[in-house]
Amino acid sequence: MTTLDVHGNLTYSFKCHEHICHDAPGDDVWWLGFDCGHALDVAPGLETLLGREYPPIGTYKDLEYVRAEVNSLAEQLNDLR
Repeated sequence: MTTLDVHGNLTYSFKCHEHICHDAPGDDVWWLGFDCGHALDVAPGLETLLGREYPPIGTYKDLEYVRAEVNSLAEQLNDLR
């Protein structure tokens, strides 16, 4: 079994059905995802949601970080072909 290296591991996978909203060859198309809401990830707005302050013990994953992770995941998937 192959393990993909992405922040917090893959946390979402779902096979596309019927309506494909992107260009992809063939019918075997999957959505894969990860998130930046793990224990050591700083999440803006969490204090408001929880109704209290919490000490920032991790780091905020900005758009540049997420783009790099997405590109890395795409390269890893391409290497599997």
